[in-house]
Amino acid sequence: MNQLMQLLFPTDDRKYFRMLVELSSQVSRGATIFKDFVDFYDKLSDQERGQRVADIKELEHRCDELSHIIIMGLNRSNTNVVHMQTLHGASSLLATLMDGISDVSRRIVLLRLLKSTDEIQQFAILVNNACKEVHALMQQLHAPAHINKTIIRIHGIEREADYVYYLAMADLFAVKQRDPRELIIFKDLYEALETIVDNAEHTARVIENMMEKDRN
Repeated sequence: MNQLMQLLFPTDDRKYFRMLVELSSQVSRGATIFKDFVDFYDKLSDQERGQRVADIKELEHRCDELSHIIIMGLNRSNTNVVHMQTLHGASSLLATLMDGISDVSRRIVLLRLLKSTDEIQQFAILVNNACKEVHALMQQLHAPAHINKTIIRIHGIEREADYVYYLAMADLFAVKQRDPRELIIFKDLYEALETIVDNAEHTARVIENMMEKDRN
């Protein structure tokens, strides 16, 4: 197995894959904070809401910095072409995942939502689950025996998010004489939350494509 891993992932490559694990762990942490923020939103004071958003923003900065370090390092590395494309794509998508989580949490506070909706709570669960699976996926790059199962789970979460999104939008537009401001706010939030889960699946596809090319 060690010889196989050396062939698949030379030393320089493995260093960057370890950095992806660290990056994905920060994203997963951010998703957990976001889920807790949504779960307890109604009970939090304005100050506590602001602190949760600040905590998530700090993680966004860390992810942006780490993604930048990975990409800059790749420009000077001996990483093979397939792995370089994968590392570029995965690190950028992971940073985008965290950006999306930070953006939604900030918008919820700035728009002064009175309470969290059932749909936002469902999305928060899916975002958290997707980010945890993406982190597991990055960890499994060093031992890819079960990587396909993780990828399948991520695809499943994305399909579930699509279903939640369609139901949420149907419900949103089903109410006659809904406040236009409320309609716009929740439409934008639901779209942004679905995009986060979509980006988690895109990350899985980048890894899936790399594994397929390595096998050929």
